[in-house]
Amino acid sequence: MVEERFNDYFFKVLSDLNESQYYTFDNIRSYKEEHLYKILEYAYNKVPFYKKFYDDHLVKPNDFKGIDDINKFPILTKELIRANYKQMLARDFDKKNLLASHTSGSSGKALDFYQTKDSLPFIWAIWWRFRNRFGVEWGDKHLNCTGKLVVPIKTKESPFWRINKPMNQWLINMQHISSEKIHDIANMIDLEQFMYFSGYPSIIYSLASLMLDKGIKITNAPHFIFTGAEKMYEDQKIVIKKIFPNVILSDHYGTSEGVVNASKCKNDIYHEDFELGHLECEEKHWLSDTEYEGDILGTSFINYGMPFIRYKIGDSAIWSTKNCSCGLHSQVITDIQGRTEDYIITPEGLKLKRFDYLFKDTIDIQECQVVQERLGHIIFRIVKRATYSLKTEQHIEKNVHEMISPTIICHFEYVSEIERTSAGKFKAVVSKLK
Repeated sequence: MVEERFNDYFFKVLSDLNESQYYTFDNIRSYKEEHLYKILEYAYNKVPFYKKFYDDHLVKPNDFKGIDDINKFPILTKELIRANYKQMLARDFDKKNLLASHTSGSSGKALDFYQTKDSLPFIWAIWWRFRNRFGVEWGDKHLNCTGKLVVPIKTKESPFWRINKPMNQWLINMQHISSEKIHDIANMIDLEQFMYFSGYPSIIYSLASLMLDKGIKITNAPHFIFTGAEKMYEDQKIVIKKIFPNVILSDHYGTSEGVVNASKCKNDIYHEDFELGHLECEEKHWLSDTEYEGDILGTSFINYGMPFIRYKIGDSAIWSTKNCSCGLHSQVITDIQGRTEDYIITPEGLKLKRFDYLFKDTIDIQECQVVQERLGHIIFRIVKRATYSLKTEQHIEKNVHEMISPTIICHFEYVSEIERTSAGKFKAVVSKLK
């Protein structure tokens, strides 16, 4: 796996990316127009699905004259991919020479797809450019907090981690981040003096949360924490900063399908990684003179084995037309709002996706998941800290009625842990409404 990701092609692409990130607006537009036309033309001529798909919608690659013309082409959905899976493979590629992949999806329906062998190191080069922006280099010592099982769950004695020597990487899976083992883990962190941590924010939050509960102080904290795959919430940041007060927190947005990516700069602002693909807003809903929101569509520039063009990812975002002072000129994204299907509907008809602000002024909650099973009601599934009391519950309910809805009914369920998805991800909001 190391050779598949970090080969000569990876280091060449990384070197190129560290230069192209400073392209001007005009350079970026030209780059994207060139690659959009190239993938449209290739897909129409080489992929059976796209030939029929575009003919049915009365469009051809030559209808693309500039970046705004991408709107002329139909949107690709997960349902279309599942229904036309075999027809989406390019005739130039043998399946044996492609990498079979899949994403579990928040709906529980897996999506199978193929990638070219060069896609993987290119995507990793995109992610490593993000880290390079902060002065972190490949090979720097780090701890990866993962949902994948690297140490058997039944392991009772330290070490509860493993070492990947070629990458100078320590790995620990979330199942071992527990009260009984947290002192051993904290001692290891202090001893090893990592440059950075990486992983899901919910797992790193659990690590910091347990340390806070046990009164553990870290002497040799990492300089950086880089996260992805999930959104990091403000209440999580507060707890992480309590344990690692001087750490720099940053993250990037990507997709399991490797279609598009957006990485933060030193100003804590997302920028589109335009070399990987075109990231667009399906229908712009203007929030102000400079900001608009909508669902994300992505077109990959690198996967010709099974092209994804104007693919509806299932996430929504807020874009900004303002320039960033960091020196990068690619699209600015103010916020990634997460899965479009994960929202709560209030009795007043509002659709809400964020609830972390309800817990900003309390640290009595280790973890909380908001669930809606029927209209007019919401459930808070809470993992309590020792300091949690009835007053905390009353405070949350008061905040809900003041900030969300005066009539919505709150229910509280107290659990020892909140289940992750099959991919190990934490879901802050779950809607079970039909």
